[in-house]
Amino acid sequence: MERLKKLTYLSWHRGTRENDFLLGRFADACLKNLTNEDLSLYERLLAQSDPDIYDWITEKQPVPLPELRPLIDKIRAFYS
Repeated sequence: MERLKKLTYLSWHRGTRENDFLLGRFADACLKNLTNEDLSLYERLLAQSDPDIYDWITEKQPVPLPELRPLIDKIRAFYS
């Protein structure tokens, strides 16, 4: 439970409002349903830079880390 609180907090306090909104809403709605493996990948995603995360989610740039692609796809699907 503490892990989910931390990840949700980090999702809402990224540094850019765009990512706060994208990741914060996703975190509120979906983190509780992710597997431990997915949560580890989400932690890895949050370690990336805000411009990169935004570009990957909005498909302005391809996701260079293959292990993060399924997670990015889940985030995109959340907003579809």
